[in-house]
Amino acid sequence: MNQTSPSLPRLPVIMPLPAEAVWIDNDGVIENIPFEIARKKLKRQPAMFCHRHFCANRLGLERLEGLDALELFAFTRPTQFCLPSAKGLGTALNLDTNIDAEDLALLIPKACLLLLNELKNLSDGKRDHAASIATMMAGGHWGWAESVLNALGHPMPTRMRPDPSKATIWSRISEIQDYGTPPEAGAYPIEKEDIEKRLKEMLGKGAEMRPSQRVYASSMIPAFGTPKEEGDPALVLTEAGTGTGKTLGYLAAATVWAETNQAPVWISTYTRNLQHQVMAEMGRYYPEQAIRDEKVVIRKGRENYLCLLNFDDALSNIPAMPPRAVALGLMARWAEVSLDGDLTGDGFPAWMIDLFGYGSTIGLADRRGECIHSAC
Repeated sequence: MNQTSPSLPRLPVIMPLPAEAVWIDNDGVIENIPFEIARKKLKRQPAMFCHRHFCANRLGLERLEGLDALELFAFTRPTQFCLPSAKGLGTALNLDTNIDAEDLALLIPKACLLLLNELKNLSDGKRDHAASIATMMAGGHWGWAESVLNALGHPMPTRMRPDPSKATIWSRISEIQDYGTPPEAGAYPIEKEDIEKRLKEMLGKGAEMRPSQRVYASSMIPAFGTPKEEGDPALVLTEAGTGTGKTLGYLAAATVWAETNQAPVWISTYTRNLQHQVMAEMGRYYPEQAIRDEKVVIRKGRENYLCLLNFDDALSNIPAMPPRAVALGLMARWAEVSLDGDLTGDGFPAWMIDLFGYGSTIGLADRRGECIHSAC
């Protein structure tokens, strides 16, 4: 396997501003040019940019040809959050972004070169997996294919029709066993002192426990009591004003009960955003990501998750629709490293929907009831 130092294609860079565009030519000369001039330049040659649709809309173009740095980021760091801008790229890569517009434009090629070097330094197994998907994407005429395959130490394919088998990532995803029957939960009561101690712990050093928050947390105790009889559940209805700290209040009580009784607590929320807020607040009690992933789980309806059956069906249609190979290749990269395949969570780059459309992204979820409830 011949692996050479990564290099970028020789392309100019463009970054639209509100009233003009920053243009960096092939020799590194930077200038600010009117949109009209930028459009003329882009008709003659492709460019490198960040966020194809945003740049095209800002420049007044129906289509922008060239290399989108966001696609390379999504391929290299599939589940990492990144704002879809040059500054967002720089932030995600720990680069200095407290700079002027011209230097921000320079971050686009700089970030891309860093990403290619990351691919070069992958372990052998991960490099081969990435190269397999990139080879399929090359068949869909992905602009980054040659640079990516070079960084991965693989040649460009001579057969330029996308091979769907290169992205069958489900054969590499670890199987998740169904949970067995959980042990019967304990019925030990929880005490006010334990809840207040947990609340103080979750608030952290230097934070003040508000009296209203302490009262709210303690009011949860009856909810964790033992029901008197069938049809007579332990129930508490509470209300508190904005700023009371309700989320931490009920989480303090819930975590104490879960540990005391060696059993899970289910928290049902009205919105997905509140689910993620609960997950974030649990970071106060489980600051280490690995432990939090083991202890706290978000569960949503299956229409929120990538359906491997739908993904397989989409891949099988690629030979007839080669351009979809790029979007599905990036989806394969994401699915292979995603913890749960959640298409509506923080780990899925929502800007991919704008870049590639609904059908090739969140439209791959089970929304018509086609799930076969196995092997997934």
